[in-house]
Amino acid sequence: MLLSSNSRGNIIGTTLIVRQPKEIKPKASKISITMDENLCLVRVLHAFIQQSSHICYDLEDNHSLFLAHITHDKYRARLIRPKTANIWLEEPLRMAGAETI
Repeated sequence: MLLSSNSRGNIIGTTLIVRQPKEIKPKASKISITMDENLCLVRVLHAFIQQSSHICYDLEDNHSLFLAHITHDKYRARLIRPKTANIWLEEPLRMAGAETI
C-alpha cells in the first residue's frame, strides 16, 4: 500500500497493490480520499498504519496491513495467510453488495 500526499503533506489517496503468487505483474487499485472522515478508507488505513507501527517494526512496509496477533502482547504480529484474508473479507464484502468468487 502506498499513501499519496500533496505538496503540503496532506494525504490525498492510496494505491493498494496485490500480488498473486504466480503472477509477475501486481494488480493496483487507486483510492481517493473522501470528505466524510468516518467513511474514508484512505484515512482509516492511514490511522491503522500509524497506530500499529510499533508492532510492525520487523515487517516490510508493504506487508503490514493484514496481520494476526495485533492485540496480544504474548505473540509477535505476523502476516496472515491469503486464505485467512479471504475468510475475513468475504462476508463483509458480500454484505456491502460486492460480488465475491
